[in-house]
Amino acid sequence: MSDYYKQVSTPVDIEVLKNLYNSLEKQKVKRYYNLHYLYKADIPRDNWMQEFNRDGFSIYSQYFLEYPVNSFTRLHTDNNDEIFKTAITLVDVEDLEGGDIIIYEPHYKLDWDVTPDVLNRYRDGDYTPGDPIIPVIVKQEVGETIEYEHNVFHSVSKVTKGKRLVLVTWYTKQKKVLLVGNGTSILDKELGEEIDSFDEVVRFNSFTTKGYEKYTGSKTNVWFTCMDKHIEDINEFDNVICHSWFNENECDLFKKLTDRRKVVHKIEDFNYYGLKAPSTGLIAIDYYLKQNYEVWLHGFDWWDRTEHHYADDEKRGDNHKPLEELKIIKGFGDRVKFLSE
Repeated sequence: MSDYYKQVSTPVDIEVLKNLYNSLEKQKVKRYYNLHYLYKADIPRDNWMQEFNRDGFSIYSQYFLEYPVNSFTRLHTDNNDEIFKTAITLVDVEDLEGGDIIIYEPHYKLDWDVTPDVLNRYRDGDYTPGDPIIPVIVKQEVGETIEYEHNVFHSVSKVTKGKRLVLVTWYTKQKKVLLVGNGTSILDKELGEEIDSFDEVVRFNSFTTKGYEKYTGSKTNVWFTCMDKHIEDINEFDNVICHSWFNENECDLFKKLTDRRKVVHKIEDFNYYGLKAPSTGLIAIDYYLKQNYEVWLHGFDWWDRTEHHYADDEKRGDNHKPLEELKIIKGFGDRVKFLSE
């Protein structure tokens, strides 16, 4: 049974949405996929309206659609492997006729405004799951948000008069990433199995797992580095991310890595957070937060131990400020979690 329902936004939210739409560049869509004769305005990630987010999901993309006279969408699903839910918020209408959302789905909840013939068939017991799908017209007021699963068939009827403006939000399941540091605290608890249970495990620079698996786990999806320590194994990782204070054309590390592996992602722009030299760990945290991940940390010591790393004698960098970085990380709130707490 599909999960779809309405929720109501406040008038302040709607005014913010109108102002945002008016500030964006619009693209006239004549005929593309399921969109016909309307205007589309993509919202930059930094301006996404987070208040429509739901627990367990994060925003995948967000854009406006304006339906003028003669515009409509054909029957379709938002069938992208990354998409799990779609939300349609009615932002504004002007002298509107038509433009109704139509759900082609055999299940609904009784608090919906639906066509009488479908409602009567349900009430009379004449309709059961498996019967041919019947369209349900969903009535929507300004400020209401309709949400439904990505695989629900839906369309928008032709606008015969006026216009209709909606905000479309696609949600995906929020991805979790575990960043595993090289601090000696990782040997305090045997969390190897829990570490390996994460979908994405990131390790740094000169990391070591061999011989420490019951503490560190062995899974490594991403090598995040400013060193060439694991260059011989570079093609064993799903992804390699490097950073330095030089651009690609001047970075010897990037050249060395790309000589061994065709695709290496280099971070060119990261937030210093007022620090002279943020650590690789903080740069990675910033990177994954920008990608809308839920970030987990383990093996970060903040230099409160005698030994720097559990498996090597690498010296601490003089320019890093671990306690200041910890304050910055704590400021991210529940977007960053600690595995050992």
